[in-house]
Amino acid sequence: MSSVPRQPGSARPPGGTGPPTPAVRVLDGVNQLRAVADPIRLRVLAVLTAEPDRALSARQLAHQLGITFSLMHYHLRVLSEEGMIRVVNQRTDQGRAERYFQAAQLALRWDFPPADRSGDDAASADRPGDDGSDGKQAG
Repeated sequence: MSSVPRQPGSARPPGGTGPPTPAVRVLDGVNQLRAVADPIRLRVLAVLTAEPDRALSARQLAHQLGITFSLMHYHLRVLSEEGMIRVVNQRTDQGRAERYFQAAQLALRWDFPPADRSGDDAASADRPGDDGSDGKQAG
């Protein structure tokens, strides 16, 4: 167990080294949103954030989620490229190198970008009822 005190809402990588895991990450790009929009990747993140101090290999995650290793490897690559997970350890087991992953944050939040206010007047003129009428055509 590490003697380094833990910050509230954060977790440290195994061994107590490295920066603590941030509690919340704000997704700020469409690629990040796409990365977490896949059901398998959401399940991977749920498993990794359920026990933030525990690191799991691709094989362990594949077994736990009931998918093939190659499919898990693909999803881990997508999550890694977008910075959602990180490699915290690498070991050689029975002649093969295995990387162990942790979530790079404990929770995710998406902040929608502000609406473009410049086109509101033109767009509202096209909507029925905005001109004071009920939107029905006189007949």
